[in-house]
Amino acid sequence: MVNGITPPSVREFWVPRTEDDGSTLRRALVDATAWTRAEQSHVARVLLAPGEHRIAPASPEADESAIVIEDAARITIEGEGVELLFSDPHRGGIDVRDSCDITLRGFTIDYAEPSFTQGTVIAVDATTGTFRFRPAEGYPDFTDRTLFTGSGYGTLRTSDGVLKPGGRQTFMITYQSVAQPDGSFLVSVETSDRAWMSDIAAGDGFVVGHRGDRHGIRFTGCARVGIAEVTIHAAPCAAILAHETSALVLESVTVARRPGSTRWISTNADAVHCQGGRRGPQIIGCRFEGMHDDGVNLYVHGMRLTQVHNPRTVVLDGTGVIAAGDVLQFVDAASGAVLAETSVASVSATRPPVIHLDADLPEHAAPGTTVYNRSNALPGFRIEACRFHDFRGIGIRLKASSGVVADCRFERLSGCGLWIANDPGWTEGPLGSRDVDVVGSRFLATPSDTSLQSWPHSAATVMIELFSAADGPAAARAHERICVRDTDIEQLALAAVYVGGAVGVTIEDMRVRERAGAAWLATRDSDVRVAETTGIVE
Repeated sequence: MVNGITPPSVREFWVPRTEDDGSTLRRALVDATAWTRAEQSHVARVLLAPGEHRIAPASPEADESAIVIEDAARITIEGEGVELLFSDPHRGGIDVRDSCDITLRGFTIDYAEPSFTQGTVIAVDATTGTFRFRPAEGYPDFTDRTLFTGSGYGTLRTSDGVLKPGGRQTFMITYQSVAQPDGSFLVSVETSDRAWMSDIAAGDGFVVGHRGDRHGIRFTGCARVGIAEVTIHAAPCAAILAHETSALVLESVTVARRPGSTRWISTNADAVHCQGGRRGPQIIGCRFEGMHDDGVNLYVHGMRLTQVHNPRTVVLDGTGVIAAGDVLQFVDAASGAVLAETSVASVSATRPPVIHLDADLPEHAAPGTTVYNRSNALPGFRIEACRFHDFRGIGIRLKASSGVVADCRFERLSGCGLWIANDPGWTEGPLGSRDVDVVGSRFLATPSDTSLQSWPHSAATVMIELFSAADGPAAARAHERICVRDTDIEQLALAAVYVGGAVGVTIEDMRVRERAGAAWLATRDSDVRVAETTGIVE
C-alpha cells in the first residue's frame, strides 16, 4: 500500500463455450458483480472462451435483454475471437443499468435471425399510391406484429440491396399484415411521399426495419463505461444506446453488415444514440456502415414546465436529473424562440421536485413551455477518426456543445453528413450548439437522396440550423462559436454548407467541388465569417 491507496485485487471469471443459451455467462456476471460489490478495491474480468456463444433470453416471458448487468462496478467483459450470437430478434442484446467502470472488449455481436425484412417490389400502382412487396426467403414478414406494427418507413434499393440512386430513397409507409396468395404484402405510401412514387419500379429492392427499444448494447444511468474493439453486425434497434449515461468511451468499434451475408442493412436504427449525460461520449477510430438510420445522435430530451409557483420557483415534468448549478433553457417550441436561460439555485427533495432558479423567468414562460437542461446535454464530446459510409440517414446529428468532430469521413449517405440542429418533433435539443470545432473532415456523395437535395435548410452536406415545432426556421439565434475548417466537400445539394440561427460561425480552409448552378454557402439570420482560404475546387 502506497500513500494510503489499496492496490486493486483482480479476479477472473472464465466462461467456456457451452450449449446452455447464456446461463453460464449470466452466472459469471452475477458472481463478478458480487465480488466487486464486496470491496471497492475489487476488480473483475469476465473472460469468454474463443468461438461462438449462442445467447437466448433468460426468461421467455419477460421483455428483457438477453444479458442484464445491474448495479455493477469495475468489470471488464472480454473475448478475443468470440462471437455472441443472440437467438431472439425481438430482444435486446446486452443491457447495463446503474453501473460504472464497465468495459466491453474484443468480441463480435450478431443475431441469428434478422429483425428487419428485405425483398422485392413486384408491382406498383401509382394511382392508388401502393405497391406489392415480397419478402426474401429467410427474412421475417409483416405477420410478425412485434417487429412490424403496421407503419413506419422503408428504403428503396437496387436489386442487389444498394440504396437506389437518382431519386427518393426513404418512403413513409403503412402496410397490411395479411399476405396475398403469392406471398406478397400490400404497402401504401403516405400522402406526403407520393410525389416520388415514380421512383419505385417493379424489380426494385425494399427494406423495412423494426423500431422500438431493443438495442444491441444499452447503457442506462451509467458512468465511465466503454466499448473497445467490438463489432456489431445487427441489432433490433440501435447498435449502442446510452441513456442518462456520462463519459461513454467507444474505441475502434465497428457497426457493419456481416461480411458474406445476404443482409442489406446492419442495424435497424442508429449506430450510436446518446440521450443525456453530464459528459459527452468519446468516439474514436470507429466505423459505421449499413444502418437503417443515423450514425451518431447526441442530445438531451426536453422536459415540460408544469407549474410556476413564482418567477423563481417551478416544477418540471420529464426525465433527467437536475442539480444545483445546472443551466436550464426555456423554449417556446412553436416559434423556436429561447425565452430564458438560467441556473438552478437548488432542488427540493419533494416528489415531484421543486426547482429554485437564480433569476426570474419572464411572464411568457408559462406551463407547457419546453425546458432543456444544457448541463446534461452531453458537453465535452469528441468524435475523431471515424468513418461513416453507405447507410440510410445522417452521419452525425448534433445537439451538444463544447466538443470536437475531427478527421472523420462521410461517404454515400442518404442524408446530410453533419447536422447541427434541434429536432422538435422528438423534443431533442437543446436549441443551439456552442463552442464546436469541426476539423479535418471529408464529405463524399452526401446527401445521395436526390429528393432532399433541393432543400438547403435540411439537406446541405453540412447543415447548421434551428427549427420551430412546424420544422420551419426557429426565431432564436442560439448556435454560437462554431468553426468548420480544413474540410473537403463534394457538393450534391444546393448548398454544401447551410447556416441558420447562428452567430460566430467561422468557415476556413474549406475546399468545395461545387454543384453546377448552386451556391456552395446558404445562410439565414446568421453571422458567418468565411476566410480567404476557403474556395471552390475545379
